[in-house]
Amino acid sequence: VTPSNPAARGEVLILRAKGLGPTSPGPMPPGLKVFGTSPFDEVNSPIEVVVNGTEQESLNKIGWPGETDVYWVSFRVPDSTASGLATLQIVAAWIPGPEVKFPVQ
Repeated sequence: VTPSNPAARGEVLILRAKGLGPTSPGPMPPGLKVFGTSPFDEVNSPIEVVVNGTEQESLNKIGWPGETDVYWVSFRVPDSTASGLATLQIVAAWIPGPEVKFPVQ
C-alpha cells in the first residue's frame, strides 16, 4: 500500500509486525522459533487491529512462515473508511503499539 497504490475499502490487507509473543503449537520462546506452515503458528495473545479508532476483526494472526519474531496479521479495511490517510494500530495482549498511517482510496 503506497500513495500511488492506496488500499481500497473492503480490501484485505496483510501487515508485518514484530514482538507479538508466543504462538501455538510449540514450546519455543518468542524470538527463537522459526515459524512453519503446517500447521501455522497461531499467536496466543489477544490481537486487536484498530483502524481510525474502531476495532476490526483480525482474519489471521500467525507467525510469518520462515521468519523468527515476525508475524502476519490480516484484516479488512472497513467499508466506512474515508478516502485519505487512515490510522492503524495493533494492540497485542492489551498493549497498544505505535499508530501508523496508510492511504485509502
